[in-house]
Amino acid sequence: MSALKTKINRWIFLKQNTIYFVLLILLAIIIAQDSSFLNLMNFSNILTQSSVRLIVALGVAGFAGDTGTDLSAGRQVGLSRGNLCLRCCSQWKI
Repeated sequence: MSALKTKINRWIFLKQNTIYFVLLILLAIIIAQDSSFLNLMNFSNILTQSSVRLIVALGVAGFAGDTGTDLSAGRQVGLSRGNLCLRCCSQWKI
C-alpha cells in the first residue's frame, strides 16, 4: 500500500509541476544550441526587459493574495499606457 501511495504522490507532483519541467527542458535545448545564451550581457538584457512586468505581476499577485480578488494585469497596463500616450503624445489637454 505504501508503494502505491508513493507512486500516486509522485504522479500528483509531476502533474502539478509539469510546466517547470517543460521550461527546464527548453532551457537545456536553448543552451545546447547556442552557448552564448549564458553570458552576463544576455542575463542583464533579460532582467532589464522583464523588470517592469515583474513589478506589475508582483503587485497583482499581492493584491490577489491579500484580498482574494483577481485583477486583469493586462487591462491595467493597457489602460495606463493609453493614458500616458494621450497625455504625452497628443495635443489634447487632459
